[in-house]
Amino acid sequence: MLLGAGGTVAVHAQSETVPVQDAIEQIEASSYIPEIEQVLGGLDRIVQAAPPPAAPVIADNTFDPQPRIDPGQTQTVELAAIDGTSRRYVIHVGSKYNPEKPEPIPVLFAFHGWRQSIEEFMESSRFHTTAAWDDAIVIYPEGVDGAWESAPYATGRPGKDIAYVQQILAQLDDDYLVDKHRIYAAGFSNGGGMAAVLGCHAPGTFAAFASVAGAYYQPVNLGCKTSAIPSMVIHASDDPIVSYRGGPRNRGKLLPALEVSHQYAYRNGCDATPPVVSDVPGGQRLSFNGCSAATQHVRFNSAEHIWVGGEDTSDMVWDFLSAQSR
Repeated sequence: MLLGAGGTVAVHAQSETVPVQDAIEQIEASSYIPEIEQVLGGLDRIVQAAPPPAAPVIADNTFDPQPRIDPGQTQTVELAAIDGTSRRYVIHVGSKYNPEKPEPIPVLFAFHGWRQSIEEFMESSRFHTTAAWDDAIVIYPEGVDGAWESAPYATGRPGKDIAYVQQILAQLDDDYLVDKHRIYAAGFSNGGGMAAVLGCHAPGTFAAFASVAGAYYQPVNLGCKTSAIPSMVIHASDDPIVSYRGGPRNRGKLLPALEVSHQYAYRNGCDATPPVVSDVPGGQRLSFNGCSAATQHVRFNSAEHIWVGGEDTSDMVWDFLSAQSR
Protein backbone atom coordinates (compact mmCIF):
# COMPACT_ATOMS: atom_id res chain seq x y z
CA MET A 1 0.00 0.00 0.00
CA LEU A 2 2.51 2.61 -1.14
CA LEU A 3 1.51 6.24 -1.40
CA GLY A 4 2.11 8.17 -4.58
CA ALA A 5 3.69 11.62 -4.69
CA GLY A 6 1.60 14.72 -5.12
CA GLY A 7 0.85 18.29 -4.14
CA THR A 8 -0.54 19.84 -1.01
CA VAL A 9 -4.13 20.08 0.06
CA ALA A 10 -6.31 22.86 -1.26
CA VAL A 11 -8.71 23.96 1.45
CA HIS A 12 -10.96 25.62 -1.08
CA ALA A 13 -10.67 22.93 -3.74
CA GLN A 14 -13.11 22.99 -6.62
CA SER A 15 -16.10 20.78 -6.08
CA GLU A 16 -19.46 20.02 -7.61
CA THR A 17 -21.75 21.76 -5.18
CA VAL A 18 -25.41 20.85 -5.03
CA PRO A 19 -27.80 23.82 -5.10
CA VAL A 20 -30.18 23.80 -2.16
CA GLN A 21 -33.27 23.56 -4.34
CA ASP A 22 -31.78 20.65 -6.30
CA ALA A 23 -31.03 18.84 -3.06
CA ILE A 24 -34.57 19.38 -1.80
CA GLU A 25 -36.02 18.08 -5.06
CA GLN A 26 -33.80 15.00 -4.95
CA ILE A 27 -34.85 14.21 -1.41
CA GLU A 28 -38.53 14.71 -2.16
CA ALA A 29 -38.26 12.55 -5.27
CA SER A 30 -36.55 9.73 -3.41
CA SER A 31 -38.17 7.07 -1.27
CA TYR A 32 -34.99 6.72 0.74
CA ILE A 33 -35.55 9.28 3.50
CA PRO A 34 -39.07 8.26 4.62
CA GLU A 35 -38.28 4.54 4.41
CA ILE A 36 -35.09 4.87 6.40
CA GLU A 37 -36.98 6.68 9.16
CA GLN A 38 -39.03 3.52 9.73
CA VAL A 39 -35.96 1.54 10.81
CA LEU A 40 -34.19 4.28 12.76
CA GLY A 41 -36.70 3.97 15.58
CA GLY A 42 -35.43 0.46 16.25
CA LEU A 43 -31.85 1.66 16.51
CA ASP A 44 -32.91 4.41 18.89
CA ARG A 45 -34.67 1.90 21.15
CA ILE A 46 -31.50 -0.14 21.50
CA VAL A 47 -29.50 2.81 22.81
CA GLN A 48 -32.15 5.02 24.42
CA ALA A 49 -31.73 3.43 27.84
CA ALA A 50 -28.15 4.66 28.07
CA PRO A 51 -27.64 7.26 30.84
CA PRO A 52 -25.79 10.56 30.38
CA PRO A 53 -22.09 10.17 29.47
CA ALA A 54 -21.01 11.04 33.02
CA ALA A 55 -22.46 7.78 34.34
CA PRO A 56 -19.64 5.22 34.76
CA VAL A 57 -21.69 2.10 33.94
CA ILE A 58 -24.56 1.47 31.56
CA ALA A 59 -27.82 0.83 33.42
CA ASP A 60 -28.80 -2.10 31.18
CA ASN A 61 -27.17 -5.16 32.81
CA THR A 62 -28.89 -7.86 30.75
CA PHE A 63 -25.63 -9.06 29.20
CA ASP A 64 -24.64 -12.74 29.30
CA PRO A 65 -21.91 -13.59 31.85
CA GLN A 66 -20.96 -16.46 29.53
CA PRO A 67 -21.17 -14.96 26.02
CA ARG A 68 -21.05 -17.16 22.95
CA ILE A 69 -17.72 -15.71 21.82
CA ASP A 70 -14.93 -15.37 24.34
CA PRO A 71 -12.63 -12.35 24.70
CA GLY A 72 -9.75 -12.45 22.24
CA GLN A 73 -11.66 -14.71 19.82
CA THR A 74 -12.74 -14.02 16.22
CA GLN A 75 -15.70 -15.92 14.74
CA THR A 76 -18.14 -15.83 11.85
CA VAL A 77 -21.82 -15.55 12.77
CA GLU A 78 -24.69 -16.48 10.43
CA LEU A 79 -27.72 -14.23 10.73
CA ALA A 80 -31.20 -14.56 9.24
CA ALA A 81 -31.79 -10.90 8.47
CA ILE A 82 -35.25 -9.40 8.80
CA ASP A 83 -35.25 -8.58 5.07
CA GLY A 84 -35.32 -12.32 4.33
CA THR A 85 -31.68 -12.65 3.36
CA SER A 86 -29.15 -14.92 5.02
CA ARG A 87 -26.18 -12.81 5.98
CA ARG A 88 -23.07 -13.22 8.03
CA TYR A 89 -20.74 -11.05 9.98
CA VAL A 90 -17.36 -11.55 11.58
CA ILE A 91 -17.01 -10.55 15.22
CA HIS A 92 -13.85 -10.06 17.25
CA VAL A 93 -14.22 -9.53 21.00
CA GLY A 94 -11.45 -7.46 22.54
CA SER A 95 -9.13 -9.38 24.82
CA LYS A 96 -9.56 -6.88 27.66
CA TYR A 97 -13.26 -7.66 28.09
CA ASN A 98 -13.94 -9.65 31.26
CA PRO A 99 -17.38 -11.34 31.24
CA GLU A 100 -17.24 -11.96 34.98
CA LYS A 101 -16.49 -8.34 35.89
CA PRO A 102 -17.26 -6.47 32.69
CA GLU A 103 -16.63 -2.84 31.97
CA PRO A 104 -18.69 -1.28 29.15
CA ILE A 105 -16.98 -2.10 25.86
CA PRO A 106 -17.13 0.06 22.70
CA VAL A 107 -18.22 -1.38 19.35
CA LEU A 108 -16.66 -0.67 15.96
CA PHE A 109 -18.62 -1.53 12.80
CA ALA A 110 -16.23 -1.83 9.83
CA PHE A 111 -17.87 -1.93 6.36
CA HIS A 112 -16.15 -3.47 3.33
CA GLY A 113 -16.06 -1.98 -0.15
CA TRP A 114 -18.19 -3.01 -3.14
CA ARG A 115 -17.57 -6.64 -4.17
CA GLN A 116 -14.92 -6.93 -1.47
CA SER A 117 -15.14 -9.90 0.86
CA ILE A 118 -15.11 -9.48 4.61
CA GLU A 119 -11.79 -11.32 4.74
CA GLU A 120 -10.20 -9.06 2.11
CA PHE A 121 -11.34 -5.98 3.99
CA MET A 122 -10.12 -7.32 7.33
CA GLU A 123 -6.67 -7.71 5.80
CA SER A 124 -6.55 -4.31 4.08
CA SER A 125 -8.06 -2.25 6.91
CA ARG A 126 -5.78 -3.92 9.47
CA PHE A 127 -7.76 -3.04 12.57
CA HIS A 128 -6.17 -6.16 14.08
CA THR A 129 -2.96 -4.11 14.35
CA THR A 130 -4.63 -1.32 16.34
CA ALA A 131 -5.66 -0.92 19.97
CA ALA A 132 -9.25 -1.65 18.89
CA TRP A 133 -8.38 -5.36 18.74
CA ASP A 134 -7.89 -5.40 22.52
CA ASP A 135 -10.21 -2.60 23.60
CA ALA A 136 -13.39 -3.05 21.52
CA ILE A 137 -15.79 -5.43 19.85
CA VAL A 138 -15.04 -5.17 16.13
CA ILE A 139 -17.84 -6.17 13.74
CA TYR A 140 -17.33 -6.79 10.02
CA PRO A 141 -20.83 -7.01 8.47
CA GLU A 142 -21.53 -8.42 5.01
CA GLY A 143 -23.41 -6.47 2.36
CA VAL A 144 -26.03 -8.06 0.10
CA ASP A 145 -24.39 -9.02 -3.20
CA GLY A 146 -21.25 -7.28 -1.95
CA ALA A 147 -22.86 -3.84 -1.71
CA TRP A 148 -24.29 -1.39 0.82
CA GLU A 149 -27.44 0.64 0.42
CA SER A 150 -25.63 3.93 0.06
CA ALA A 151 -24.94 3.14 -3.63
CA PRO A 152 -27.22 3.06 -6.72
CA TYR A 153 -26.13 -0.51 -7.55
CA ALA A 154 -27.24 -1.83 -4.14
CA THR A 155 -30.17 -4.26 -4.08
CA GLY A 156 -33.15 -4.30 -1.74
CA ARG A 157 -35.23 -1.63 -0.09
CA PRO A 158 -33.83 1.51 1.54
CA GLY A 159 -33.11 1.03 5.22
CA LYS A 160 -32.42 -2.72 4.97
CA ASP A 161 -28.76 -2.39 5.87
CA ILE A 162 -29.48 -0.12 8.81
CA ALA A 163 -32.01 -2.71 10.01
CA TYR A 164 -29.27 -5.35 9.66
CA VAL A 165 -26.95 -3.22 11.81
CA GLN A 166 -29.82 -2.90 14.28
CA GLN A 167 -30.11 -6.71 14.49
CA ILE A 168 -26.40 -7.12 15.15
CA LEU A 169 -26.49 -4.46 17.86
CA ALA A 170 -29.42 -6.20 19.53
CA GLN A 171 -27.46 -9.47 19.58
CA LEU A 172 -24.41 -7.75 21.04
CA ASP A 173 -26.56 -6.07 23.67
CA ASP A 174 -27.81 -9.49 24.81
CA ASP A 175 -24.32 -10.99 25.09
CA TYR A 176 -22.06 -8.16 26.22
CA LEU A 177 -22.04 -5.02 28.34
CA VAL A 178 -21.97 -2.69 25.34
CA ASP A 179 -20.93 0.91 25.89
CA LYS A 180 -23.88 2.54 24.17
CA HIS A 181 -22.11 5.90 24.21
CA ARG A 182 -19.24 4.52 22.10
CA ILE A 183 -20.62 2.79 19.01
CA TYR A 184 -18.60 3.70 15.92
CA ALA A 185 -18.74 3.20 12.14
CA ALA A 186 -15.86 3.04 9.68
CA GLY A 187 -15.59 1.80 6.13
CA PHE A 188 -13.88 1.80 2.76
CA SER A 189 -15.28 2.96 -0.60
CA ASN A 190 -18.95 1.85 -0.75
CA GLY A 191 -18.51 0.81 2.89
CA GLY A 192 -17.17 4.27 3.67
CA GLY A 193 -20.34 5.64 2.14
CA MET A 194 -22.34 3.32 4.41
CA ALA A 195 -20.46 4.62 7.46
CA ALA A 196 -21.30 8.16 6.36
CA VAL A 197 -24.97 7.23 5.89
CA LEU A 198 -25.06 6.05 9.51
CA GLY A 199 -23.44 9.30 10.57
CA CYS A 200 -25.95 11.20 8.47
CA HIS A 201 -29.13 9.44 9.53
CA ALA A 202 -28.34 7.70 12.84
CA PRO A 203 -26.31 10.09 15.04
CA GLY A 204 -28.49 9.03 17.97
CA THR A 205 -26.86 5.60 17.80
CA PHE A 206 -23.34 6.22 16.53
CA ALA A 207 -20.85 8.31 18.46
CA ALA A 208 -18.62 9.01 15.42
CA PHE A 209 -17.76 7.76 11.95
CA ALA A 210 -14.67 7.61 9.74
CA SER A 211 -14.68 6.99 6.01
CA VAL A 212 -11.73 6.02 3.80
CA ALA A 213 -12.10 6.65 0.04
CA GLY A 214 -15.82 6.91 0.68
CA ALA A 215 -18.42 6.90 -2.09
CA TYR A 216 -20.90 9.60 -1.01
CA TYR A 217 -23.84 9.12 -3.34
CA GLN A 218 -26.80 11.46 -3.55
CA PRO A 219 -29.46 11.62 -2.25
CA VAL A 220 -28.67 9.22 0.60
CA ASN A 221 -26.03 11.58 1.99
CA LEU A 222 -28.45 14.50 1.90
CA GLY A 223 -31.27 15.27 4.30
CA CYS A 224 -29.11 14.40 7.32
CA LYS A 225 -30.13 14.80 10.94
CA THR A 226 -29.09 18.15 12.36
CA SER A 227 -27.46 16.88 15.55
CA ALA A 228 -23.68 17.03 15.68
CA ILE A 229 -21.53 13.94 15.17
CA PRO A 230 -17.72 13.66 15.03
CA SER A 231 -16.53 12.88 11.51
CA MET A 232 -13.27 11.96 9.81
CA VAL A 233 -13.21 11.90 6.00
CA ILE A 234 -10.07 10.40 4.42
CA HIS A 235 -9.46 10.38 0.66
CA ALA A 236 -6.71 10.23 -1.95
CA SER A 237 -6.28 13.40 -4.00
CA ASP A 238 -6.32 11.54 -7.33
CA ASP A 239 -8.41 8.47 -6.55
CA PRO A 240 -9.16 7.02 -10.02
CA ILE A 241 -12.31 5.13 -8.95
CA VAL A 242 -14.11 7.38 -6.46
CA SER A 243 -13.02 10.88 -7.41
CA TYR A 244 -12.00 13.27 -4.66
CA ARG A 245 -13.99 15.90 -6.57
CA GLY A 246 -17.14 13.82 -6.90
CA GLY A 247 -19.25 13.69 -10.04
CA PRO A 248 -21.09 11.00 -12.06
CA ARG A 249 -20.46 7.37 -11.11
CA ASN A 250 -22.41 4.11 -11.58
CA ARG A 251 -25.59 5.87 -12.78
CA GLY A 252 -25.46 8.09 -9.70
CA LYS A 253 -23.75 11.25 -8.55
CA LEU A 254 -21.06 11.47 -5.89
CA LEU A 255 -20.56 14.34 -3.50
CA PRO A 256 -16.95 15.62 -3.38
CA ALA A 257 -15.04 14.42 -0.32
CA LEU A 258 -14.13 17.93 0.82
CA GLU A 259 -17.74 19.06 0.44
CA VAL A 260 -18.83 16.22 2.74
CA SER A 261 -16.38 17.48 5.36
CA HIS A 262 -17.66 21.04 4.95
CA GLN A 263 -21.23 19.81 5.41
CA TYR A 264 -20.23 18.18 8.70
CA ALA A 265 -18.28 21.27 9.71
CA TYR A 266 -21.47 23.29 9.27
CA ARG A 267 -23.59 20.68 11.04
CA ASN A 268 -21.07 20.47 13.90
CA GLY A 269 -21.06 24.22 14.43
CA CYS A 270 -17.44 24.80 13.39
CA ASP A 271 -16.44 28.42 12.95
CA ALA A 272 -15.51 30.09 9.67
CA THR A 273 -11.76 30.31 10.30
CA PRO A 274 -9.52 28.23 8.02
CA PRO A 275 -8.92 24.68 9.28
CA VAL A 276 -5.61 23.94 10.97
CA VAL A 277 -3.43 22.04 8.48
CA SER A 278 -0.94 19.48 9.79
CA ASP A 279 1.20 16.92 8.01
CA VAL A 280 0.58 13.18 8.17
CA PRO A 281 2.78 10.63 6.38
CA GLY A 282 1.91 11.06 2.70
CA GLY A 283 -0.66 13.80 3.11
CA GLN A 284 -2.28 16.52 5.18
CA ARG A 285 -4.89 16.65 7.91
CA LEU A 286 -7.40 19.51 8.17
CA SER A 287 -8.85 20.06 11.63
CA PHE A 288 -11.83 22.41 11.70
CA ASN A 289 -12.05 24.97 14.51
CA GLY A 290 -14.60 25.77 17.20
CA CYS A 291 -16.68 22.65 16.54
CA SER A 292 -19.16 21.09 18.95
CA ALA A 293 -18.02 17.71 17.55
CA ALA A 294 -14.56 16.94 16.18
CA THR A 295 -14.42 17.39 12.40
CA GLN A 296 -11.36 16.30 10.42
CA HIS A 297 -10.47 15.84 6.77
CA VAL A 298 -7.38 13.96 5.61
CA ARG A 299 -6.15 14.15 2.03
CA PHE A 300 -3.41 11.79 0.91
CA ASN A 301 -1.24 12.66 -2.10
CA SER A 302 -2.04 9.43 -3.90
CA ALA A 303 -3.60 8.14 -7.11
CA GLU A 304 -4.89 4.83 -5.77
CA HIS A 305 -8.29 3.59 -4.65
CA ILE A 306 -7.16 1.68 -1.58
CA TRP A 307 -7.22 1.85 2.21
CA VAL A 308 -4.79 4.70 1.67
CA GLY A 309 -2.08 5.11 4.29
CA GLY A 310 -2.16 1.49 5.43
CA GLU A 311 -1.58 0.81 9.13
CA ASP A 312 -0.99 4.50 9.84
CA THR A 313 -4.54 5.19 8.67
CA SER A 314 -5.92 2.30 10.71
CA ASP A 315 -4.32 3.73 13.84
CA MET A 316 -5.44 7.25 12.94
CA VAL A 317 -9.05 6.10 12.45
CA TRP A 318 -9.22 4.22 15.74
CA ASP A 319 -7.43 6.98 17.67
CA PHE A 320 -10.00 9.47 16.36
CA LEU A 321 -13.06 7.29 16.91
CA SER A 322 -12.12 5.99 20.35
CA ALA A 323 -11.71 9.53 21.66
CA GLN A 324 -15.39 10.29 20.90
CA SER A 325 -18.40 9.61 23.10
CA ARG A 326 -22.08 10.24 22.46
